Amino acid sequence: MRLTLTGTGPAEGFPVPDCPCAVCARARRDGVTAEPARLVSSSGWEISVDGVVTVTGAHPAGGMIDTGLEEEDFPAAVPAVNSPDSPTGSGPQPVASPRHPVPRHPVSTLHELEPGRVLTLDGATPGTRFEALGEGVVLIRAADLTVVWAPQAGAIGDLTIDALAALSTGSPPTPPPADDLPADPRPTGPLSSDPLSAADLLPAADLLSADPQATGSLPTGPRSVNRPPDALILGPEPESSAPSGEMPSLGCARTIARLRARGVIGEHTRCLLVGFGHRETHPARLQACLPAWGAELAVAGTAPGLPHPQSSPLPRLGRVLVLGGSGSGKSAFAEQLLSAAPEVVYLATGPKPVRSGEETPSTGDGSSPTEHPEDDEWASRVRRHQERRPDWWSTLETIDVAGPLTGDGRAILLDSVGTWLSGVLDRCGAWDDRPGWKEQLDAETETLLRAWRERSGPLVAVSDEVGWSIVPSTESGRLFRDQLGRLNGKLAEASEDVHVIVAGRLLRAEA
Repeated sequence: MRLTLTGTGPAEGFPVPDCPCAVCARARRDGVTAEPARLVSSSGWEISVDGVVTVTGAHPAGGMIDTGLEEEDFPAAVPAVNSPDSPTGSGPQPVASPRHPVPRHPVSTLHELEPGRVLTLDGATPGTRFEALGEGVVLIRAADLTVVWAPQAGAIGDLTIDALAALSTGSPPTPPPADDLPADPRPTGPLSSDPLSAADLLPAADLLSADPQATGSLPTGPRSVNRPPDALILGPEPESSAPSGEMPSLGCARTIARLRARGVIGEHTRCLLVGFGHRETHPARLQACLPAWGAELAVAGTAPGLPHPQSSPLPRLGRVLVLGGSGSGKSAFAEQLLSAAPEVVYLATGPKPVRSGEETPSTGDGSSPTEHPEDDEWASRVRRHQERRPDWWSTLETIDVAGPLTGDGRAILLDSVGTWLSGVLDRCGAWDDRPGWKEQLDAETETLLRAWRERSGPLVAVSDEVGWSIVPSTESGRLFRDQLGRLNGKLAEASEDVHVIVAGRLLRAEA
């Protein structure tokens, strides 16, 4: 069985007709179009972006009719007869013979999968199952292929993640005793006599709890995939339910991170992203994130069951430096790069907001970031950054970053190099021209650079590009600008990738 994506766009298609936004306007200008996401099987079924399964097969009495007679039992010319069962209702219809097969039109049956239901196909694809887990997620299992279809799921919730994990790992929770399960009043049995479209639409016993009114509960039955799926086809939530203020791709990346952490998707699972439209206002940023996420942006004609000849399903991210001016979106892009990482350590080197009279713990060794007492604007800035990060990220507030860079194998986001330098300059006594501050600064900078060069795990650092602004009017301002400019250059030399963000747009610096 071969699967093909014949469409990769959102439910409304792309570009949206008559939409005046810049994304749709560019798409119309460049001739870019995308039909709604659709997965088509060579065995006669397809599933739409809305999760509707269409099964297509021959007319129940159509095709080559097996009469049990040999060819010589039929006359050379077969007269027509009137058939009240003909597709047109009446009229001359030819009689079947091995030499003269009866032409029949294919018929289709539609199946809308509600959460907690299972559709099983017989005939040309015996045993193919569609298990609706909720939140627009359908697990498709055939004899030789397993696919998670979630083109409108976005950031999948905990219960659905748990259901996928239980089905994938083969260790679902223990089912309740059979005597405790209520009888299901819903009818079962084949929905059609067509061998291809005949199906059993049964309650998903392995997706429902003992409470028939419960929804979204953990799987309780014995069925499992027993291996990671071959493909995850994932897209953002519909516009009406999407969170405001962030790129739709972020929810997809965070779902990939959580599925990897739970072992639902493995090193050979192909992650295909679909359904992006005009809400993804920074497509260049999305393209830059795909290798780091171990994902692909699907195109029409993609075969999910086949490996991509050039792309790897494993995340590829080395040392990355992200530069930009104030308010450019550099931190948001750096966070986006690491959104699909199962574990991330956020190294916060900036001053800690402290209210007047509030006691704060101090290490006493100058390793903590400088405090920012009674600065409401800074406190608000820090809070926005905190709220934007996933809740499973760890945060470490320190300016001694060399230790984590060399000793922690998790993905690291250092935000930012500028605040790190400011804290080190303060600790060295550079502002007061303390004797020996230059030598101390050089030593600490070299320690950072050595840790950066030796880092083997994913590492993204954010830094300010201060050289584009006006020349500072103070000596301390010029000192900071010059030192940061030199440090940025050295970090860039030791980085696999350097990205520059201007007004939210990505400019990738060539090596």
